[in-house]
Amino acid sequence: MAVPIIAVSASTFSQDEERYLASGVNAFLSKPIDHDSLLAKIAPLLQLP
Repeated sequence: MAVPIIAVSASTFSQDEERYLASGVNAFLSKPIDHDSLLAKIAPLLQLP
C-alpha cells in the first residue's frame, strides 16, 4: 500500500508546485494552509466519500 504524500511549502510559485509534483508527491498546498483545501486534497487520496 502506497502512502499518499502532500507537500507543504511557503512558496507560492507555480514552478515550485510543478517541481514537487514531478518529484512524486500526490498533492501540493502552500502556506498558510486552508482547512477546507487540506480536506479537499486528503479525501480523494484516502478514497473518502
